[in-house]
Amino acid sequence: MKNVHINVKLTSPTTNKSVTTESLVDTGATFTTIPKGLSEKLKLPKVAKRKVTTASGEEELTESYLLIELLDEKTMTSVLISDKLNRVLVGALTLEALALKVDPRTGLANSTTLPSICVNVFSAYSYARSTDRRCSIDNFITTKILI
Repeated sequence: MKNVHINVKLTSPTTNKSVTTESLVDTGATFTTIPKGLSEKLKLPKVAKRKVTTASGEEELTESYLLIELLDEKTMTSVLISDKLNRVLVGALTLEALALKVDPRTGLANSTTLPSICVNVFSAYSYARSTDRRCSIDNFITTKILI
């Protein structure tokens, strides 16, 4: 599959500072990851530390959140902050929240449709996670959706 590069607009939910930059869509990555310098420029809030496996091996990265816009779609998304990256990697959680998919034949990102419950649950979870670091997707769905 071809590399998919796409322009994204990233906005801090706490300062409203924005930056538009080219990113790489990484369907093998769960989270969207941004360079530390970009996080500092946007003054993103630090939410938690998360142990992840990257191409460099196991690392502990800071988690934050921001508003991301691409292909005329936007959503709040969790992001990881990396000292090693020099570009934005758009991960699968963000693609799914934006109802986007990558066509492996063309290497282009396209719109798809998701049931509204999926988008609403993810958006509500992202907000809950930003206000309560102890919130996990499992307890969120159990306590907020099923009750």
